[in-house]
Amino acid sequence: MQTPKLLGQGRYNNTTNNTVYTVPVSTTAQSTSIRVCNTTAAAITVRVFITPSGGTSDETTAIVYDFNIPANDYHEFIDKPIIMAAGATLVFRNGTANAATITVSGFELT
Repeated sequence: MQTPKLLGQGRYNNTTNNTVYTVPVSTTAQSTSIRVCNTTAAAITVRVFITPSGGTSDETTAIVYDFNIPANDYHEFIDKPIIMAAGATLVFRNGTANAATITVSGFELT
């Protein structure tokens, strides 16, 4: 039986793509929770990508794109687990620097 764990968490001081989690070599990961918390008094927009090894984090790998989160609120983005192969990355982009924290939980299977 696999034990759930924190796969990644971050708050980024920029508005560019940030890698929150990279699946280790010889491992498959299952993300069961992606939560983004807006810690500001204004609405923000966010993007989340699941990018295969060697891929690009853009519209073709987006699972969330320009999603609006109201001020001082959060959103949970997963209703079903997402499987990621070795080398894949979970990437986060916030429309406002230092405005949100992303937390990703799940399992690693070796």
